[in-house]
Amino acid sequence: MSASYKIAISDDKASTYKWVTTLIAALNFFGFVLVSFGKAGQEREIIGIIGVAIALMLLAFIFWKGPKRHFIEIGFLIIAFTWAFCGLFFFALVLACFAAIGLLVNQPKVLIVDTQGVKMPVFPVRVYPWRQVAYIILKDDILTIETKQNQVMQFNLYRGSSPKEEDFNLFCKQMLLRIEIAPPGETSL
Repeated sequence: MSASYKIAISDDKASTYKWVTTLIAALNFFGFVLVSFGKAGQEREIIGIIGVAIALMLLAFIFWKGPKRHFIEIGFLIIAFTWAFCGLFFFALVLACFAAIGLLVNQPKVLIVDTQGVKMPVFPVRVYPWRQVAYIILKDDILTIETKQNQVMQFNLYRGSSPKEEDFNLFCKQMLLRIEIAPPGETSL
């Protein structure tokens, strides 16, 4: 029996992030169109055309079905540098901050259940020691956790990423029983 389970859970906010990035990329596209056709000089027009091309590539990449490991955030950083070359440092700073937040938020969602407790894949990481967990069960690729403060959490697991239900549920049951029979002064779990 394993002493640690790493469980990949589905990301409910992925579609929201996709639409927000699409909106921001489209706004950048139109912003660079305005810059390239404005009366700001030939150098700024060329940078604007480069920005239009980068924003179009970013929009295409957002809707691409292949792996995207941080390419969208890197695209926003490139667009931020393009805005800086245009002399529009506020736009560059806003996009750089958006890209940095995107790098933090778009980490793989992996819930860890081990002898210490349950570690939730949120920012910052939230840990529920076993003494705070009232109930935990894995059934049909759905993980249900209830805390002693009556907080109930359910997570959909990716197909094939879930551990064997019997082993996982037995491990969790043993951890919860261990807490119940522990002496009152022991708080290691």
